[in-house]
Amino acid sequence: MSLFRNLSTRAKMFCLISLMAVFLIGVAFTGFYHVKASGERIQSMYQEQLLPVKWINDWRQEIRAIDGLIYKMILDPTPAIFAEYKTELDGRTASADKTFEQLKHTHLDEKEQESVKILQELLDQYRNDQAEVVKMIQGQQQEQAYAYYRSTDKTLNWINQEQLQWATYKAEQAEEIRLENEMDSESGITFLIVVGAASVILAAVLGFLIARLISEPLRVVQKKMEELAQGNLAVEPVTYVTRDEVGRLGASFNELVTNFRSLIEQVKVAGEQVAASSEELSASAEQSAHATEQSIGSVQQIATASEVQSQRTQESVRVMEEMSIAIGRIADTSSAVTEVSVKAAQDAEQGNVQIQQAVTQMNSLSTSVNHAADLVQQLGVRSEAIGQIVDVITGIASQTNLLALNAAIEAARAGEHGRGFAVVADEVRKLAEQSEESAREIARLIGEIQTETTQVVGVMIAGTEEAKKGAMVVQEAGQTFQLIVASSQDVAGQIQEVSAATEEMSASVQQVASAMDEMNRLAEEASVHTQGVSAGAKEQLESMQEIARSSTNLNQLSHELQESISQFKW
Repeated sequence: MSLFRNLSTRAKMFCLISLMAVFLIGVAFTGFYHVKASGERIQSMYQEQLLPVKWINDWRQEIRAIDGLIYKMILDPTPAIFAEYKTELDGRTASADKTFEQLKHTHLDEKEQESVKILQELLDQYRNDQAEVVKMIQGQQQEQAYAYYRSTDKTLNWINQEQLQWATYKAEQAEEIRLENEMDSESGITFLIVVGAASVILAAVLGFLIARLISEPLRVVQKKMEELAQGNLAVEPVTYVTRDEVGRLGASFNELVTNFRSLIEQVKVAGEQVAASSEELSASAEQSAHATEQSIGSVQQIATASEVQSQRTQESVRVMEEMSIAIGRIADTSSAVTEVSVKAAQDAEQGNVQIQQAVTQMNSLSTSVNHAADLVQQLGVRSEAIGQIVDVITGIASQTNLLALNAAIEAARAGEHGRGFAVVADEVRKLAEQSEESAREIARLIGEIQTETTQVVGVMIAGTEEAKKGAMVVQEAGQTFQLIVASSQDVAGQIQEVSAATEEMSASVQQVASAMDEMNRLAEEASVHTQGVSAGAKEQLESMQEIARSSTNLNQLSHELQESISQFKW
């Protein structure tokens, strides 16, 4: 039974069909055997009993006809009629002899052979008597012929009696064969009924056992599948372990339950990790947004400082232009010093006052340039801080992208239940990619700002040096004017020196003015780039806010996933 239980369903059905085929072949062979035997007996009965009976009856009729012809020949011995009767008599005699010869060549038992001998003797005697009667008729001895004819009745009766006994014996043999066929048919029918009923009963029992071997385990598996469909992962494993399809189905079900438990546990752990990661991502996004807001404020302050720097630079340029005009006037005044020394002294005092103002303005310009350089350096420091924040954002975006990819994989494993989670994971992944790209763009802009800020700092340092030189030149001019005031008599001799100093001052002022123009241009460019950084920071802030919202949604979906997983029992 164990061997049969381990057979495959196909093999079990093949055994049932083979058994039915064996019974069917047995029934068919039995029926064929009985039909063939019955046919052979019927054929034998026809050949050995029925045909001989027919031949015996035909033979009897011929002999009776011969006897009648002899009687007619006695009654009407007319030569013409006699010849006609004689011809018919010879034909019937030959036919009777032929029939008797056929009977002798059939299958004869001892009794029949004895009857043939008796009939042959009686027939020979009858033939002799018949020939004697015919001879008497031909000799016109009708009365003697009739008397002799009547004396042959005894022989003819013996012949008829022996023929009748033989025919009766053949009929009895035919009846025995018929009864044998009938009994054989009844036994064959009985055998077919018994074998058919046995085959039907055995097939029904075997079919019931096979159906039970198939349906009972399937019913158990179906019941456990229903429990599994209701979320009961603690369902007992299928204990029906065989090597047939049903046994393999049970083993596959046990493996399915084991794998499903493992999958649910992995999904649960992954859901907890996603929830924790989403909370961390949300917190990181909030921190990034706060840092971005601070960056925006810093950038706006830098932009304001750049605008102020530009305005002060423009004022410095205007002052330099005024200094250039004043120096030109000094040169004009120097040429007339020799003529009006008193007026030169007054003009020298006035020039001294203006030079002091120029020194003050140059000091103020130097202070503004130093302040602008400090602001630009702070801008560089803030840019580096923004770059670090952008690096943090890029890392967060990469981690978010990786988490979204893991979440999409887990959602794909979850099947239908994880489809909505997969959509959210895909949106988070897209937002992470956008955030990463925005962070790269901001990093690129910040790099450009840092480069340009370095250039601005260099230019401002150079402008500061030029302003210091200008202040020194103006101080030297003041000292010169003090010498002019102190020794107006030496004015004429010093006029040439004053002119040379004035020319140098004019050249220095022009250099300072050119440096101020360049500083103004760089300040304007820094302001433009700062505005670009501010716009990028605002976009980054919006991206961080979007990431925070997506993280919140992801956290909510993670909690929903945890609630769905909690419905399973294991």
